Amino acid sequence: MNGRGPKLYAFLARLPWPKSYLGKIMLSVFLGIHVPLIALVLYLVFAASTDLRASLSVLVIVFVATLFGTVLPNALCALRFAQAGVVGLKGPVRMSTRSWRRRCAP
Repeated sequence: MNGRGPKLYAFLARLPWPKSYLGKIMLSVFLGIHVPLIALVLYLVFAASTDLRASLSVLVIVFVATLFGTVLPNALCALRFAQAGVVGLKGPVRMSTRSWRRRCAP
């Protein structure tokens, strides 16, 4: 183990929002999706040497793919399938955390 996991969790635990574990997972997923997209937009706007039409076609494709990838899980979450899956993953995470704490506790 490289030691980054507990530090990341400690950082997320200090954040005032979101308070729930599920909210912290969703925040991480949101940032993981949108930070690269924002970087792509900034690159195409400021650094790319392509013409406007090529940049716009790339942005439209990425935007449509992102919308599809965002709408589909949210629709499933509205049906409680995706949320039930994420909540169901908390059990193994809790078990491994307890095991890790017992093993690494001084």
